[in-house]
Amino acid sequence: MIYTKNKEANNILKNILELCNKIILDNCKPTTILLAGSYARGEGLVVKRKKKIQFISDIDLYILGPKYLKKKIPHINADINNQVSTSFNNKLDVNIQYMDIDSQHDDLSALDLKYQTILLYGTPIHKEIHLNENRALRTSIRFLMAKSKYLLTINKNTSKEDTILACSRSYAEIITVLSAKAGIYKPTYQDRCNIVKKVRFNKVNRKLIKRAIKFTQYKLGHSEKFTQNKDDIFKQAIYDLFSIWTIILGISTEDVIKADKTFRDSLTKEFFSPFIEESFDRKFGIQKPPFMKLWLFFAQLYDLIPFLILSKRRKIENVYIIGVISPYIAIYQQIIKSLSKSLYSNHSNNIELVKLWDLNARRRYHF
Repeated sequence: MIYTKNKEANNILKNILELCNKIILDNCKPTTILLAGSYARGEGLVVKRKKKIQFISDIDLYILGPKYLKKKIPHINADINNQVSTSFNNKLDVNIQYMDIDSQHDDLSALDLKYQTILLYGTPIHKEIHLNENRALRTSIRFLMAKSKYLLTINKNTSKEDTILACSRSYAEIITVLSAKAGIYKPTYQDRCNIVKKVRFNKVNRKLIKRAIKFTQYKLGHSEKFTQNKDDIFKQAIYDLFSIWTIILGISTEDVIKADKTFRDSLTKEFFSPFIEESFDRKFGIQKPPFMKLWLFFAQLYDLIPFLILSKRRKIENVYIIGVISPYIAIYQQIIKSLSKSLYSNHSNNIELVKLWDLNARRRYHF
């Protein structure tokens, strides 16, 4: 099985996955265990430094089965990460998520779950999944929000190589957004790059697309040369991210940089409206639901409550939620504000933002 282009890393991953399987099965009885993400696509990001393999991509595992398994996941996840670190003397984050496939909607996540996962244990997924274009774009936007957070991890002491790696994660999801906007979705980054090369996009600078493809190819392990210095690479990645948001949201670059009410309201509408419209269409045959502002409010409230409960359990101060409903929107608004300031500003605060985003992204697996 090919998880990454590096043969040595493949052998290590094979042993790590066997250990993960054993720990999971020793602690619970799922119907299915799946490997998802970049390693399942054979696109895992791995580098070799000082003759030692370093895993950049996380391992993403899905557990399918009875709902009581959700409560066991935090303990199992912690146990796996401790044992992997001890047994393999390597920092590699393993993320385990519970998934109820019957409740999954026809978006990119569900499509990836069925067609771009590796079965590690149990029965394969048989659910029919048909891609919904509105949900495809919404999910690609969520991917961009999630991966552009890695730009916050860059500081003055970050090497040029690690800067390029962090930027490549953001650029790869720019490719995902563009392929979704083209209405053609492929599960691998390589296929998405091939699509974006062929499609002509209105208002999207071709140089930006070329840069996004170049960085994505680097992420996939291809040999790419970057002659710019580290600061210029970082600045350009931020500018390109802002440029894509102006296209997605239909607002000015200035509004993106300010990340104020205009940015927040536009992102809220773009993030939640496709979900609301598709739900009304599916259940009631109504393509344009009335009172959209009211439904947007309820969608954000539904998004907020689990986060507030979890943050209270973890004793996290909700400093970014004031005046805003959705934690996704609130935290990402702060991420954009931080990126719009001078380079490497308040790195410790940036890392806290990344942790807060990750906590919010995984909150549903705690309930």
